[in-house]
Amino acid sequence: AKAGRMQDAERWLNHMVASKAQPNVVSYTSIVHGFARAGQVPEAESWLRKMKETQISPNVISYNSVINACAQAGLVDRACVWFRSMLAADTKPDIVSYNTVLKAFARAGLPDGAHGWLRVMRENDVVPTAVSYTS
Repeated sequence: AKAGRMQDAERWLNHMVASKAQPNVVSYTSIVHGFARAGQVPEAESWLRKMKETQISPNVISYNSVINACAQAGLVDRACVWFRSMLAADTKPDIVSYNTVLKAFARAGLPDGAHGWLRVMRENDVVPTAVSYTS
């Protein structure tokens, strides 16, 4: 997935499943992250959903990959949906999670949303970093 050959990576993961090998969170996150880095948001989202459907719990890196893909594509609402999905799954967001949503608001030219997000961070005892203020 890192080399950008996503079709090969998908075939590999599908082959694992077909041969009864048990893909894990790292296997799925590699696919999610590869699609996210390639800017293929629907595919990254689809693989994150597949991961959940196979009873493999995405980790913060899995979610951050999709949130970042949404932020890069200007899909602020989708980034927020995935952040809330992470919370609903009892996966604790990290500073990267918060900063990536901030970046989504900033890129979309929504300073009020970014300021509101900084407030959410503080309410959740997450200390904004220099990156938070320069996103």
